[in-house]
Amino acid sequence: RLTMAPPCSQNVALGVFALVLAFLYFVFQSGERGEMVSEMDDDYGTPSYIPAPFRRRRKTKQLIAQSSDLTIPGRTIWVVTTACLPWRTGTSVNPTLRAAYLLQETPAKAVFLMVPWLEKEDQVLVFGIHKYSAPAEQEVFVRRWLAVEANMRDAAQNLNIVFYKGRYVPFTGSIFPTENLLALIPEQLADVAILEEPEHLNWFHPESDLFWRSKFNHVVGIIHTNYLAYSSSERGGMVTTPVVYMVNRWMVGAHCHKVIKLSGVLQTYAPDKEVVSNVHGVRANFLEIGDQAADVGFA
Repeated sequence: RLTMAPPCSQNVALGVFALVLAFLYFVFQSGERGEMVSEMDDDYGTPSYIPAPFRRRRKTKQLIAQSSDLTIPGRTIWVVTTACLPWRTGTSVNPTLRAAYLLQETPAKAVFLMVPWLEKEDQVLVFGIHKYSAPAEQEVFVRRWLAVEANMRDAAQNLNIVFYKGRYVPFTGSIFPTENLLALIPEQLADVAILEEPEHLNWFHPESDLFWRSKFNHVVGIIHTNYLAYSSSERGGMVTTPVVYMVNRWMVGAHCHKVIKLSGVLQTYAPDKEVVSNVHGVRANFLEIGDQAADVGFA
């Protein structure tokens, strides 16, 4: 006969579980520091204690795999993200511009921008008011923004925009998918996927054996947010941070062929797959405003 364990036993079990997770977290963190040194040794071919300017860099020939080559004409690219304009957050603005530039600068046959659709109550929380009654209305705004604000009229007209159902969670300040994103993508169009925040997109993965890597020929994950910093600052962070750390590694490693971190301060997700690169760039009007600063009295 099954009986519920006494509360004291439950607390002890939870405590042991938390200690195990914390131990694994610190083991992995220590391993990451070792990985950084070994990568440096491989890169230069000389011991890491020799100052970098005096170390000999190895000559390695980088071959581009056909599955990841976006210069091949006729590719189909999906940019999948966790936020959508008019919410002006990094995971809405930058992926929208990325999709537009991929359409403009590569010989791709088609580029799709996949963004969340929020119902009335969530729109009020995110936008302040209920702005749109249907995804088509929000799509008009995104296209107008691309044409006017980004000055990318061709992309505004030719970019494919696909909405998925999402919910805004106030506790995390984030939007999460509430349906199977992979099921929305036709098999014949599943070629290249760029997942903006792949860990975030897949924290609540549907009950399916299908993964992004198994459906797409090439999957790139772009890491925007330091979720460990958020979790460690919350109450109970000593317990939640190791959990977030491990889940992030599992999700990113399982779903991505390549991982791009915007900053080196972010955790290690998949040591053999990741690089650090600011792939966002800087918008032209930002530089133009800087050029005009002296004319309006700013030094």
